[in-house]
Amino acid sequence: MECLYLSILIIVLLLFLFVRSLTLYSHCFVLVKIFAATNRLNMKNKWRKFDIFNCAAGAAKGLYIRMGVRFFFCYNRLMSKKVIVYDKMQKNYEYEITEPMGKNFHPDFKPDLTPKQMLELGVFSGIYMRDCTDEFPSDWFTDAKFATGDKRDPDLNFFKVNASQSLGEWIRRGWIHRREDPRGWFQWYCRYYMGRRLPREDDRQIARWRAIRRHAGAISANCRPGDLHCRPRQRQALLHWAYDSRKI
Repeated sequence: MECLYLSILIIVLLLFLFVRSLTLYSHCFVLVKIFAATNRLNMKNKWRKFDIFNCAAGAAKGLYIRMGVRFFFCYNRLMSKKVIVYDKMQKNYEYEITEPMGKNFHPDFKPDLTPKQMLELGVFSGIYMRDCTDEFPSDWFTDAKFATGDKRDPDLNFFKVNASQSLGEWIRRGWIHRREDPRGWFQWYCRYYMGRRLPREDDRQIARWRAIRRHAGAISANCRPGDLHCRPRQRQALLHWAYDSRKI
C-alpha cells in the first residue's frame, strides 16, 4: 500500500512539474516580447526561438531543483513517521517508525502470530493494552477479547487459564525496561511490528522470545500432537509470545 501511495505521489509531482514547465516557458516568451518592445529592438535582431527556450529551460531547471528538495523531504516524511504516546503508563513518549509494518524483521525473529491475531485469540486475560488502542491500527481491536472490568478474566484466554504473572513481578525480575515499553514484551512486539527499531532493546527482546521456545519443546515431548487439553498453561504462555501453540 505504501508503494502505491508513493507511486501516485511521484506521478502527481511529475505532472505538476510538466505543467509548471509549460507555464514558465509561456511566461518567458511574454517577458521577452515585453523586453523587446520596451527597448524598441531592431527587427533585424529578433530574439531567436532557442533563446526563449533557454530562458524557459533555465527557469524550469530551478523549479526542478526546488521541487526535488521538496520531494526529498516529503519522501522522508512518508518513510519516517513519528508516534507520540499518551496513555496511562506513558506520557509524551515518542518513537519513530522506520520500517514498513510487519516487514523487515530480524532474521532470528519469526513469530507465528501477528499482534492482531493474538488479541483475537485471547491473551493476557483480556486486560492488556486497553487504554492505548489509538496507538495502533483500529482493526487490531475489532475482534479483540477485552475484559469489561478491571479484573483479569481467564475465560477470555484461548485456553481458558491464567498464564500471566503480575506487572510488579515482571518489574521485580528486571524483565521490563520502563522507559521504552513499560508493559513488557507484547508492547515491544506491537511497536516492533509497526516498524519501530531500537537495536539494543530489539536484540534483548528477541533473545527472550527465543528462550521461550523451550516450552514448545516441553509440550512436544509430553503431549500427543494436537491435544490442546495437554499442558494448557504452557500453551497459553506460548500464545503470549506469538508462538501458535495450537499447532504443537
